[in-house]
Amino acid sequence: MKISTALIVVFSLSLAATAAVASLSIEDALGTFIFTQLKDGEYWCGFLEFDAAHGFVMVVHIDENMDQIEDRYLVVRGTYEVRARESGELGLYLMPQGGEPGFLRHMDFSGMHLSTFVWQGFDFRRRRGQEPLFDLSGNQPGLSGVVEIHTEPPGATVILDGRRLPGATPIILDSVTAGIEHMLRIEQVEFQPHIERFTLNEDEGRRIEIELITGSATFALKTEPVVKVWMDESYLGFTPLWHEGVPAGSHRIEIRNGALGIEQTFDIILEEGQVWKKIMRWLGSIQLACDTECMVYEDDKLLGSTPLDIELPIGVHRLDLFPLGAKKGRRVFVRIELDQATQLNVIYDELKKDAPEIKIPE
Repeated sequence: MKISTALIVVFSLSLAATAAVASLSIEDALGTFIFTQLKDGEYWCGFLEFDAAHGFVMVVHIDENMDQIEDRYLVVRGTYEVRARESGELGLYLMPQGGEPGFLRHMDFSGMHLSTFVWQGFDFRRRRGQEPLFDLSGNQPGLSGVVEIHTEPPGATVILDGRRLPGATPIILDSVTAGIEHMLRIEQVEFQPHIERFTLNEDEGRRIEIELITGSATFALKTEPVVKVWMDESYLGFTPLWHEGVPAGSHRIEIRNGALGIEQTFDIILEEGQVWKKIMRWLGSIQLACDTECMVYEDDKLLGSTPLDIELPIGVHRLDLFPLGAKKGRRVFVRIELDQATQLNVIYDELKKDAPEIKIPE
């Protein structure tokens, strides 16, 4: 459909032109726009397309590690309309589903067609011909300098970012991708695998020297609260853990408790015959007051008496309150947040009547 001069008026002259725009083919007037842009160290590219029913869709592909392969994508849908700005000029107003509405900014025209604009911080331009909707060709990551990998003894296999490199140590690489974390795994018959992670800046070189070891060790981990544990991406189980016969060498540990928002990753090195032990705690505190002086228990463990001020692992706790000299008590639940003090003031007789009354622990 051909555009009349009324379309120009839509964006710059008067609200009277709005009805004229609605009768035109917006697909010919606006069409498809593309962009490529670096954002927070990632490469973003995609398109925004307007349809004749006043709807739009934006699809974005995101390359997190600058390897010219899409890692995740984003789809935004919504509607648009012609609306007057505060200045009185007309503009195109976008209303994304579940997002912040707003005008297109810095609109520019080529003839009677919108050619460029800015929206959501991205610089869009009109797509020409069969240009790709997702253009990764300009995504050229920076490279490091020379990387040398040496082992003692030599002759080990090198696996870099999951890819087995040809040959054996010592190995010299002209470069690797800069600015991202690389995982290096070294394997040698009769020796324990070695895992190491490193990140290099552009043009930065590095000599990596690794002494391979033999034997096994013991891994022990206790946490408050309970977490799930993985070693080198293999699930070990819930804490507390005691694992014997773990290969000596470097290992990556992951711990998680999704319900409590705990997620940590760290590296350890186990020496032959070592018993590696660690206790990890995620704590908050409670300040519990009661109108009746009570002894406070949790799972038959005495915590103290009210008023009580004590640190506890994060999560939900069941506290049993027993007035002094009483053989039965009542129960209260409290949620402890990380590094926060929870204040709880209770009136004993007003505690939930349906809470189980229990015998005081011996």
